Amino acid sequence: QSTWGLFLERPASMEQNNLDSARQILLQENSPVENETEQVIEVKPPPPSSPFRLLILFCICCLTFGSYWVFDTPGAIPTKLKDYFKEGHKTLSSSELLLFYSIYSWPNTVLALFGGMIVDRITGLRVGAITFCFFIISGQGLFALGIITRQYWVAFAGRFLFGLGGESLTVVQNSFTVKWFEGKYLALAFGVVVSFARIGSSVNFLITPTLAATGVPFAIMFGFGACCFSFIMCLILAFLDWIAGKNMAPPTTKATVKGPKPPLSKDEITLVLKQVGKIPTAAWALNFICMFFYVGVLTFNTVASQIMQKTGHKYDEKTATLFLAIPNFVSVFLSPTFGFMVDKQGRAMTWIAIASVMMIISMSAFLANAMEWTSIPPYVLMLWQGSGYALGASAIWPTLSNIVPEEICSTAYGMMTSIQNIGMAVFPLVIGTLQSSDLFKHHTKLKYVIPIFIFIACEGISLLLAIFLLGADKRLTGGRLNATHEQRKVLTEKTRVALEQTQSQTQLESATIRAKNTVEQLKRAAHEQNQLLVRDVSTNRMAYYQKLGVRMPPASRPSISYRSAFM
Repeated sequence: QSTWGLFLERPASMEQNNLDSARQILLQENSPVENETEQVIEVKPPPPSSPFRLLILFCICCLTFGSYWVFDTPGAIPTKLKDYFKEGHKTLSSSELLLFYSIYSWPNTVLALFGGMIVDRITGLRVGAITFCFFIISGQGLFALGIITRQYWVAFAGRFLFGLGGESLTVVQNSFTVKWFEGKYLALAFGVVVSFARIGSSVNFLITPTLAATGVPFAIMFGFGACCFSFIMCLILAFLDWIAGKNMAPPTTKATVKGPKPPLSKDEITLVLKQVGKIPTAAWALNFICMFFYVGVLTFNTVASQIMQKTGHKYDEKTATLFLAIPNFVSVFLSPTFGFMVDKQGRAMTWIAIASVMMIISMSAFLANAMEWTSIPPYVLMLWQGSGYALGASAIWPTLSNIVPEEICSTAYGMMTSIQNIGMAVFPLVIGTLQSSDLFKHHTKLKYVIPIFIFIACEGISLLLAIFLLGADKRLTGGRLNATHEQRKVLTEKTRVALEQTQSQTQLESATIRAKNTVEQLKRAAHEQNQLLVRDVSTNRMAYYQKLGVRMPPASRPSISYRSAFM
């Protein structure tokens, strides 16, 4: 329904005679109202099992396969990397190995947020995905060159370049998932995406030590090949998304017919801050839950191999690395299952709290093994940890899209990824500094026990924040965070109705303002025309007196008045 139709149905309280005249003029105009609200069209989404959407899902999954593979390469072969550098008469310390993780995460504390802004306002998903994939390939190639030549600073620069694209690509991946699977299948889609991405990390822990036995450069180049595979899948995904945009209805339940994007502000930082300011309080708390939860998963992987080699049973490097592959393989199978469960049952915050408790139990058992209080097989602990990780990941990521406005979805995911990377950058530095300090130089066991205490504390904070959101859910989000599936449907319908009412009110207000402006313009035009007629009469009278040769009397205002229909 047009803006003018709404305007005619609900006239504002103005002078009726002026408004009737304005309506006749407005109805003759075909131009839309400036800043008119976008039109929302209901469309029927294609089924989630359609071959095209399944192909899209596969391509989305493959986006981060290569980056997950190479991210954990230093943690998969730490001893072999040190030995390889030693063969070239160079040293590589444990703190320098951890710096490979920190330098990856530091730029992403900011760039993941700007990556979301760039995707939202400049490149769009397709161009953004290709750009960030290119950074990953370039960075891994430079890292491989540094390892091959045993130049630490070259490898260090490669990890930095790799980090420029790694987390921003995750933001794009999340946005693609929301775009194509928003609705009741979103958590399931996120579970599949997370599980497939972790296949890259799992296979890395399984295969890279074997490849490194042939040669460390060969193992690193194999990871470069995995990044090339992801880049090819990125190009395919961009092409399929482009085809879908031209030839078929959008997959979400609402299609929005939008005009050109507003021009980007010259001050890009101010623009980002404005979008960040729209992120609700509950989303900020969820961001920190994500950070502390993932520190207990990903940062643990960077030191877990050394913990199992130096404490408790003291396994060899190959066995310890094989244990590290278990959580990721568990998440491959359980993440879709948990995602489906979150979709059907809801209660996302409850599941996040349970996942945090599971991680605390896992870390506490590792502490007991390190202190030689117990001797629980690591594969049992890793199975338990993988289950907790899969449950947490399947609940955290899709929950964010339920509580942030759609227009800043990429920016919100970028902020979540940025905060996550703050933890991923800070905690390896803290752990590396503690392990290298003189305080623990002669206490090998304590050197590897301290990180476990840090991980337990992080998961404890995650649990406390989850409990806080459970208590404040209704006040902060109207009950969206921990709603059941049926409750979420009701809340979504209420939101849709409220949005339509807001759009109608905005359209009415725009039409009313346009009508008032038109009436004022007509008044000014009538007044100017009246003044012009008065001047014409005065000029003609003066010319008539001059023609008769009569001396013109003093100027006086004519008594003739001209009334406008609007005066």
